[in-house]
Amino acid sequence: MRRLARTLGVLGGSVLLTLGLTRPANAATGWIHVNGYGIHNPSTGLCINPQFPTGHTSVANGTDSMALVYNCPGCCGPVVSILPPLTSDVAENGFGVFVTSPVGT
Repeated sequence: MRRLARTLGVLGGSVLLTLGLTRPANAATGWIHVNGYGIHNPSTGLCINPQFPTGHTSVANGTDSMALVYNCPGCCGPVVSILPPLTSDVAENGFGVFVTSPVGT
């Protein structure tokens, strides 16, 4: 009985560790704010268009991924700013923010 309890305890612990260390597939871990609009664990490959485009796009990248700011809605045209993880910036002529795959994967 003692051996069974120990085996179940080890198995349960390993399941908890496995579930606790995984993250959603195709998602950056953290948050990103674009002109005050926040997204938690954004999908990679996501293009975020500011709700009220003014050409001055404020981006706070609290993810483990890069954020690329484009000068056209829909993340087209040239990149006007590159934000590494855990940085923020106000991009002139920024109209679309693209979330890349997590850094190091």
